[in-house]
Amino acid sequence: MKKQLFSALALSTLLLSLSGCGLAGTGIVASSNTQTSKALAAEPTTKAEFIKAVSALGVKLTDEQLDIISKSRNMAPNGQFASRPAANLTAEQNLETHFLKHGHEFNPKVTSAAQYLQQATDLAAGKRGDLKFYFDTTSFAKGYQSNVVRWNSQTKEMTAVRPDGAVTTYYLNFSLKANRFVIVPKF
Repeated sequence: MKKQLFSALALSTLLLSLSGCGLAGTGIVASSNTQTSKALAAEPTTKAEFIKAVSALGVKLTDEQLDIISKSRNMAPNGQFASRPAANLTAEQNLETHFLKHGHEFNPKVTSAAQYLQQATDLAAGKRGDLKFYFDTTSFAKGYQSNVVRWNSQTKEMTAVRPDGAVTTYYLNFSLKANRFVIVPKF
């Protein structure tokens, strides 16, 4: 027992001392799934790479789903907020719900539902800075209306647009998790 405790302490000390030098990482710790790590580390630049990255997260997509993802990535916003049939919300009710939930997050604070929609539309159109497009595996798994989000890494603003161009949400997201979001290249 003492020998096992000593070995564990020695390994911990070694890892801590090496990580302080920038030499250690999660690769030293026994067997992490390097194939998954590599798939997540590289940003997909082709449809095939995107499919591989999403598959590494356990998501299998049909050709029809890939077509919807491509359309969502390339769709210009139409200036409308989406209804939310699953919650029996009209477009106006859904906009008001999202504004009340997220409007206070912004600095300066968004003061009306109309301003919230305008900022979301401008972000989705690329008028608020450079955007990256991500497939949201959680939204996909939950069956949400939009699975492709648009994120400005400078302002941390995020929005999503359905394949018909209607905005579904707008909020701040300070950290995109690699096990949830996958870059969507143009395809």
